[in-house]
Amino acid sequence: MYGYAFVVVIKYLLVLFTKLLIITFIILFYSNNIIFELCKKEIWDAIHAAAESDTELAKTILDSVGVVVHKPVCYDEIGYL
Repeated sequence: MYGYAFVVVIKYLLVLFTKLLIITFIILFYSNNIIFELCKKEIWDAIHAAAESDTELAKTILDSVGVVVHKPVCYDEIGYL
């Protein structure tokens, strides 16, 4: 009984850690791209907002700014990102 609960807790912690790690990478990548002017700020603002929202809202946000998602890569209208 305790073994199963331990496995569930470990899985939960791994998922939480993975989400925090992804959010950290997004923030670092976002801030570096804006600083070095590698892309438009509006695009990164939309990606940042989409990353923090649910799936349907994220699709709507990305479609509204012209971001095309081909897993695992995203492109804007010009072909950059």
